[in-house]
Amino acid sequence: MTSLLRGFVSASPSSRFVKPPCTVGIGFHASKGLLVARQLDSALREHPPWPVTLHEVEVAPRAVLDEHPYYLKVREFVVVRDLPLSEAFGPQADEMVALFGQLRRSPWLAPNTAPDADRVAELIRRHYAALDVYAPVKALPCRIVTSWDDALRADNDVLHRASVTAPRDDAIGAAMAAVLESPAADEHGNAVCKAQIVPLHLAYRVFWDAAWEVASAELLAQAARTGAADPQTRVKAAGRIGADLAAARDRCRNAAWQAILALRTYEGDQKKPVQPTVQSLAAKSDDTLMPVWLTAWNFADAVASAVARAAKHMVAIPDEPNPWLPLVELFRMGAWPIDEVDGAFVVHFRVPVS
Repeated sequence: MTSLLRGFVSASPSSRFVKPPCTVGIGFHASKGLLVARQLDSALREHPPWPVTLHEVEVAPRAVLDEHPYYLKVREFVVVRDLPLSEAFGPQADEMVALFGQLRRSPWLAPNTAPDADRVAELIRRHYAALDVYAPVKALPCRIVTSWDDALRADNDVLHRASVTAPRDDAIGAAMAAVLESPAADEHGNAVCKAQIVPLHLAYRVFWDAAWEVASAELLAQAARTGAADPQTRVKAAGRIGADLAAARDRCRNAAWQAILALRTYEGDQKKPVQPTVQSLAAKSDDTLMPVWLTAWNFADAVASAVARAAKHMVAIPDEPNPWLPLVELFRMGAWPIDEVDGAFVVHFRVPVS
């Protein structure tokens, strides 16, 4: 009697063939073929969206249509076991799933309460303490700014500061290198890759839309404040800017999305630096809207980077201090942990509208 072949599949709602729930004992069939991974980690390549469920399957040899080093193309398979995500993502899989699940529900740039200065400072302190495990770093005091203009000035200072590597930059590089060099990252490369990609695909639009909305409101308010003396003229100016914002929103988001994907693809690869190009975005918008789309781009990139790095860390080195989780917590509170500026770590925290 010919032995049945064992393999692995991941199921997701977006899959054409294998959608959850996958019941043990139930078979899946497709005349054009289904991909079955020989190893569990390889199964994660097939469904970039989230959530996924993992399953061990059996394949009859007669059902094999083609064979590859990492996959079998089969006519049918039967689910024999549901697998916990921890088998692919490690012992912190539940925490990572919870992290992803909270992304859409967080009050991005719209905190529900006034800033708790002690709580914000403690999270920044924990960020530095975790970084210090990987390379010496001087912890700077936390400075909370509540006006949008102060936040934009701090963000601009970060973008244009002198290209002298700061101790924190060295520590960030060391922490990222520790992830890439860990045996778990090498063994579960697809799990690490998915942990990075998921937050980008899952909540990027939420990040972008939150920043776009806040920055648009600020731009319109400024236009109203600095308009002509005639109230009707001010209304027309604000209305024209509002129309321009509505027309530019989607194309600016799509252009930034492609740039952010390129940056994340080569993160940690010093041989292939991919620099963002403001000119490529400006060509799809106009100068008067730069405070809006550039801010949305910077904020969305900052959130996605923090969440992706936190998730990769959970998979690759779950027992080591995670420098990114404190920053993710700040983002989820509605704050914007910007960076080091003038001897302090600047955090923007809007005062809730009463």
